[in-house]
Amino acid sequence: MKTIFKTLTVTTVFALAVSCGEKQEIKELGCGAEMSGYEVMDVKALGNTPFTYSEENRKLALEMTDMVNKALGTGEEIKIAFVKIDDKDFAAFVVGPADVAEVEKISCLLVNNDFGGRLPQNRKYIYYTEDHNTLVAAIKNKKQEE
Repeated sequence: MKTIFKTLTVTTVFALAVSCGEKQEIKELGCGAEMSGYEVMDVKALGNTPFTYSEENRKLALEMTDMVNKALGTGEEIKIAFVKIDDKDFAAFVVGPADVAEVEKISCLLVNNDFGGRLPQNRKYIYYTEDHNTLVAAIKNKKQEE
């Protein structure tokens, strides 16, 4: 009986270990892919530390904001706050309108644009609205480098 119990325990632990290593299926969302819960938590954790803008990053943030605001043409303005930018990864918070079509349009404009090579391959955006501070969308570009 002890042998059977030990065998079942070892088999269960092994099965759990194998299943934890499986990659999560990428769910397409508009022009990008939905971020996993872990990715959202990582970006939010990075956002707890104030981002220090270089002059170049400040200009890039203004250019990104202006491009999206002009494309929307609705009078509503978005805000972008960088969380991280380095050679490989970029993450930002976006605050904008709550309309689903506009959220998708804004997400597509941002996630598919590397702004003349100034943004790295991996781009992640967490989208909020002015009305409330709950997450509306968490999107990244489809091709992420490991």
